[in-house]
Amino acid sequence: YGSLIRRLSISRATKAQRIRSVQRLFVCLVETNQLLVNPATSLQSPSTSGLPRSILTVAEVKRLMAQPNTSLWDGIRDRALLELMYSTGLRLGEALSLTVYDLDLTTRLLSIRSGKGGKGRVVPLGKEATKWLREYLKKIRPKKNRLHPHERTLFLSYCGTPLRLYTWQALIQRYVKAAKIKKKVTCHSLRHTCATHLLEAGADLLAIKELLGHAHIATTMLYLH
Repeated sequence: YGSLIRRLSISRATKAQRIRSVQRLFVCLVETNQLLVNPATSLQSPSTSGLPRSILTVAEVKRLMAQPNTSLWDGIRDRALLELMYSTGLRLGEALSLTVYDLDLTTRLLSIRSGKGGKGRVVPLGKEATKWLREYLKKIRPKKNRLHPHERTLFLSYCGTPLRLYTWQALIQRYVKAAKIKKKVTCHSLRHTCATHLLEAGADLLAIKELLGHAHIATTMLYLH
C-alpha cells in the first residue's frame, strides 16, 4: 500500500495523511482485539513540512537555554518559557494560552485547557522548568501585571499584555543564532526535541503520546519516526 501511495500524483502531505489513516485503522483493530498483530507497523510515511526536520542535541539545548540574560526581566521570562516548552513538549499556541490558574508549582503539574481539538490534558513539569517559572512568577510577572491587573495570561509582554506568537518566534531565532546553532530551528522544534529525547531516554511511547496530546498512538509513532 505504501509503495502504491507514493506513486500517486498527489502532494506529500496528502500521501502522509492517507498512510496515517491506514495506520490508525489497524491500531484501532488491534486495540479492539479484532486483530492480533498490526500489519502497518512497518508502513512508512513520507516526511512533510509539518514536522520539524531539526532535532537539537542535549548540548545544543543547554546552549539555547543559556542565552536569555537572566539579569533582566525579559530574560527570566524567556528562560522560563524555553524550559517549559522543552520540559512539556507544548505546542506554541498551548504555551502562550496558559493562565496563572493552569500552573501548580507545588505538585509540579500543568493543565492544558486549550489543546488541539479542544482536548485538555495535565502534564508534569521538570525541575528546571519549575525553578524558572517560580522565579518568573515571584519577581517578574507581578510587576508587569500592575499595568493590566485583570490579565491572567501567564506570559506577559513589557506592556503587561499577553506575549504574542510572532514576538516569541523572533526571540527564539535570536537565541538560536546567539547559541551558534546552525540547524533550522522553530518553536515546534523544541516539542519534537522533547519527545525524541524522552524516547531515547527510555520513556514509554504511550506516556509520550499523553504528554504531546496525540489522539492516536499511530500519530506519535509517525511523529517520532
